[in-house]
Amino acid sequence: MGGGYRQPAAANAGYGQQGGMGGGYRQPAAANAGYGQQSGMGNGYVPSVTGNAGYSPQAGQGNVPRQPGNVNPGYPQQAGMNNKRSGNAGVSGVGSSQGVMPVTGNSVTAGPGKVASGLPKPKPDLGVPARKGQKLAMDITPGHMKIMAGLGWEVMNPACDLDVSAFLLNKDGKVPGESWFVFYGQKQSPDGSTVFSDDVPADREAVFIDLEKLNPSVSKIVFVLTINEALEKKLNFSMVKDAYIRITDQLSGKLHIGFQLDEYYDNVTSMMIGEIYKHNDKWKFNAIGSGVARDLAGLCELYGVQVV
Repeated sequence: MGGGYRQPAAANAGYGQQGGMGGGYRQPAAANAGYGQQSGMGNGYVPSVTGNAGYSPQAGQGNVPRQPGNVNPGYPQQAGMNNKRSGNAGVSGVGSSQGVMPVTGNSVTAGPGKVASGLPKPKPDLGVPARKGQKLAMDITPGHMKIMAGLGWEVMNPACDLDVSAFLLNKDGKVPGESWFVFYGQKQSPDGSTVFSDDVPADREAVFIDLEKLNPSVSKIVFVLTINEALEKKLNFSMVKDAYIRITDQLSGKLHIGFQLDEYYDNVTSMMIGEIYKHNDKWKFNAIGSGVARDLAGLCELYGVQVV
């Protein structure tokens, strides 16, 4: 991933501290990891570059890219990515510059599932949802190692354009390498185990995972919701509702775990909604539901993606 992510300085914030956010961008400061407390928000990350506004929801169709413009801040700017926001540079070494997802590894079928963030979309069955902070075992057996993490939400402010990303982490809570996260601009992990899709029928966006293909160094996958250009446009998660994640079996459709977020704060721009992790050779789900005042660039830094 040539050269990592270019940003003028690092931001100081860990997992979100959910009340009374303090100052903005520090020059420079180290990233503070750890799930945050629910009061006394630390310093958030404010990029100094302005640019393309990105997606604009339009009635009756999915998000539509604006005309090419300046580089959009807050997203990895490495050569080779043609992502959904025109004008961005991209991620190198991904092997695809197409606007549609490469479907190598997992069996993912694109369909007419996209609905603009401002338009309602029926919520799928979440079973008996997990509670925030619960860590629950999933009944994943041989022959059923392909799972899907489907995510959805509704917005109260139509300017809120949410994105899903998933970070593949080692036992130290860091990515094994620069390319070990997936999002709309880098849709497949280096080992082919994990594929992002923004075109699924029941959810707004999804991550498809083949646990058998997962690199042995990866012991955890964190699923994150971010609001595009939240800091520039003064958007936050108090403008979002009904955000959820559900883990299902790709083949049978069986629901393993569902979790719906029930806490939304005005000092949060990225939400770690949940994670799957391996414990004693069993896969479990952790209902995190905690956020930070960071954009995708800040999350990359937090999880060990090089920021320069």
